[in-house]
Amino acid sequence: MKISAQEVFNCTPDEYWNFFFDEDARRPNEVDGCGAVSYRVVSKEVKAGKVVLRAELQEKNDAPAAVRKLFGETVGMVQQVEWKEGSDTAQIELIPEKMANRIKMRGTLRTQPVGDGKCKVVVDYDVEVKIFGVGGMLEKSMAKDIPIRHRKAAEHFNRTLVST
Repeated sequence: MKISAQEVFNCTPDEYWNFFFDEDARRPNEVDGCGAVSYRVVSKEVKAGKVVLRAELQEKNDAPAAVRKLFGETVGMVQQVEWKEGSDTAQIELIPEKMANRIKMRGTLRTQPVGDGKCKVVVDYDVEVKIFGVGGMLEKSMAKDIPIRHRKAAEHFNRTLVST
């Protein structure tokens, strides 16, 4: 299933990427803005103009009851991001703590200037869930939740963070 969301952030693309890879800026946006239980960067490497980030994220599980029964009330995942400095697109993968061999979520995060010091941030995911009985339910839940989460991230950013 393909899932997309786009929002306007009150910053330039360069400012957005600086924010995205700054743990101290991202944590409040993830926790206070998006409602994550926790967020922390596990590793961040910059080599030959390429940034590779690995972060752990815990979120409240808002999926239907059958999915919550299988995964619990919170869901842990690792976010892996690769971005070539100066480009407008990063590759992103979310790896769940449970059933990682049955849930694949990969895609892109892309910025686009829209004028007035603002940019559009677009997330595009390909999601595949191979869990008998709840796979379709989980995919539909993700299709509903990802745009809501992206909207909350933009709203919190635009309300609280000041462009540099």
